[in-house]
Amino acid sequence: MEFYELQLVLLGVFCTFSLFLERQVSSRKPSTKTHEHLENGKPSSAPGSLSTLARQYLVVYAIVMGE
Repeated sequence: MEFYELQLVLLGVFCTFSLFLERQVSSRKPSTKTHEHLENGKPSSAPGSLSTLARQYLVVYAIVMGE
């Protein structure tokens, strides 16, 4: 196996493991209320840092789409 093939296999394994781990962690804490508020366009009702992040994302999105 060549060097690049080995890197590709390792990257694939890492990504697969990361997705599996993320799904395991996210299934432990159901936070549907936060997701529903964000889907309805109400980031201000989400908890502190998530609200700030959602607002920043919306500002950046508006700037990028405006150009």
